[in-house]
Amino acid sequence: MLVILWGNLTPLERDLMSSDDLLDLEFAYVTYQDSCRDLYSPHYYCRRPVRHDGTHAAGFGADRLRWEHQPDDAPHRLLG
Repeated sequence: MLVILWGNLTPLERDLMSSDDLLDLEFAYVTYQDSCRDLYSPHYYCRRPVRHDGTHAAGFGADRLRWEHQPDDAPHRLLG
């Protein structure tokens, strides 16, 4: 579904969208089962697609969080 959405955006439209707008689109079209779920805290887990590029992200608006994956921290993915 996300690929179809990206295919409908022109390069100019993608350039004009902020990274927050792009993340909102990802969050809207990625199901819980297809999300990364790297753990930031018990309340925040990554909502980007599995095997995404770049930083992890969760939340919306002023509550948006971004973080780098920390390979020595466990758990890296919530099971569920």
